Amino acid sequence: MSQVCRSRGCSCKATEWGHVLDEMDCELFARASHERVYEPGMNIFMQGDNCSGVYCIQSGLVGLRRSDDNGNSAMLRLSQNGDVLGYRAVIGKRQHRNTAEVLTRSRVCFIEAARLTMLLQRNPNLKEGFLQRALVDLTTTETNCAEQMTRGLQARFLHLLFRLYQNVEAQQDDREHVFDLPVQRKDIAALLGATPESISRIINRLEEQGLVRFVGRRVIFSNMGRFRAKIQIGIEAATAEA
Repeated sequence: MSQVCRSRGCSCKATEWGHVLDEMDCELFARASHERVYEPGMNIFMQGDNCSGVYCIQSGLVGLRRSDDNGNSAMLRLSQNGDVLGYRAVIGKRQHRNTAEVLTRSRVCFIEAARLTMLLQRNPNLKEGFLQRALVDLTTTETNCAEQMTRGLQARFLHLLFRLYQNVEAQQDDREHVFDLPVQRKDIAALLGATPESISRIINRLEEQGLVRFVGRRVIFSNMGRFRAKIQIGIEAATAEA
């Protein structure tokens, strides 16, 4: 697995569990953890790998992909700043079920499984923190499933497009906001529970409306205010239907 590492440890205060660690635990955390920088196209871990520890995303965007026995794969979800990867595999003492693909340059704090287990044994509050993280992830999954059933595909696509825009380096001037999609259209389709053909039709419709233009992977917003308003309308419509 290719990666770029820095020798210094991560500050426990930079993690979501910093508030439950005492001074000694923070020192142990700093000695046990390392910050790693990944470039787009790298993998943090691969499906089927033995889990060596947990990864706390400090910045960047990571896609989780799963493949079947026939070599077919689909992107399941996106992870970004504040998300934690690998903790379920550590707790369950099993292999990774997904591959973590780096989509944009990412800083990731890594802590070895053995060191983490030691901290969990020392600090019950930290163990509770992992339980709460599992519940948050479950709630997020349920919310995403509910949105696919109650929210129109175009509204979901616009929301995902804006999320991707927020997580990449975009160019902007007084008129246009421009960025390059960090994922392929087939991955966008998988994330939204749609077909690539459906995504293409939506893109054509949005271009006809003058809301956004697509040139290959390049996305061009000619009116960001109008785009944001369109997203808000979709959210309000879904809320009213619920």
